[in-house]
Amino acid sequence: LAISSRQGLLIGRFLSRNATTARHLASVPSASFNGTNGSSQSRGPQWASKVALVSGGFLAGCCLTVWQLRRQRSFSEAAGSGVALAASANRPTPPTSVNHIADLVELVSPTAVNIRVEGSTALHSMLGMPSSQGSGFIIREDGLILTNAHVAGRFKGSLVVTLTDGRELPAELIAIDAESDMALVKVSARDLPVLPLGQSKRCRAGEWVIAIGSPLTLSNTVTVGILSNTARNLGTGSNIEYLQTDAAITFGNSGGPLVDMHGQAIGINTLKADAGISFAIPIDEAKNFVDQALSTSRQVISRPKAYLGLTLLSLNPTIARRVFGRDGIDKGVLVHSVHPDSPAQRAGLASYDVILTADGEPVRRVSDLHRAVAKATQRGGGKSVTVRLLVLRSGRELQLDVQPELQGG
Repeated sequence: LAISSRQGLLIGRFLSRNATTARHLASVPSASFNGTNGSSQSRGPQWASKVALVSGGFLAGCCLTVWQLRRQRSFSEAAGSGVALAASANRPTPPTSVNHIADLVELVSPTAVNIRVEGSTALHSMLGMPSSQGSGFIIREDGLILTNAHVAGRFKGSLVVTLTDGRELPAELIAIDAESDMALVKVSARDLPVLPLGQSKRCRAGEWVIAIGSPLTLSNTVTVGILSNTARNLGTGSNIEYLQTDAAITFGNSGGPLVDMHGQAIGINTLKADAGISFAIPIDEAKNFVDQALSTSRQVISRPKAYLGLTLLSLNPTIARRVFGRDGIDKGVLVHSVHPDSPAQRAGLASYDVILTADGEPVRRVSDLHRAVAKATQRGGGKSVTVRLLVLRSGRELQLDVQPELQGG
């Protein structure tokens, strides 16, 4: 046990004082204490020495104990402040409330609605059963609601929206894109609560998310999970890369919002593949749909698909090491193969090229390239326009111009 000079001095003073007390006690006749003479007097010095020794030891022990406790407290405070500094420097500030998710649900759940289609067939009308039902969420105060196409437009009939306050309002279908499975409906109302739209491109795998909807007609049902993947291509031929989550999305949840920990919608709950595997349309895709729907008078939105003729793969360090056998290539989109007689082949693209930018915009994953091509098509008034790609090939950068073929629309 290490003792500082100051602490040693204090202990020495205690011991010195007790030694003086012992000598003083030894010089006083024992009769002063016992009121007797004889044999008890001869034991006076011994008894006094023992008292002095015990009291000195006791005081020294107290001193050491106090010092040790102070030392431990100082060490704990120092360790605690070190942890706090590390947390504030390297980690985001945690929620101040242990009920952070409950607080968010309370905040955003009034923006979620139940949507049902009634009277599409005589049988449904007779039984009083909806032909279709699901969820949606309010994105504008005047009653504009975002949902799935398979919720609002799969059957013909009357649309009815139920708000969280119990009001049932007739709704009209504003726009629908069956290919991307998105739809806009509207109710006549004012000052409705609105769910802010976030940015799905900033999402990361592992982030907590909340799925809100009306599964099996159970309105305002909440499930919680994490993002398992932020760019999942389902191989359906769609340009959309979906958000994958383990938050439960079941029948009736479709069209409801997938919300992040900032209380913003980052996706539209769309489908369940299996237990713990569900998918949502990224909100960035939904924003493009809403912008296009509100800028045109057409109810049915059929966005032409830009065909490049490429099989692509978003790069990460693991894939880069397997393909190229070295580190350092972890950004961009890998060209896995080029389809024969395609726009990509005519432009000179080859397998194992890495696409870095498209029209000057960074391409970090496949959806970035699709978005850049779609933006170029929109800029061309729906006609095919040339897109300039910056490509990495064998360690060398080169520019290639590709003109996509438009299909559908």
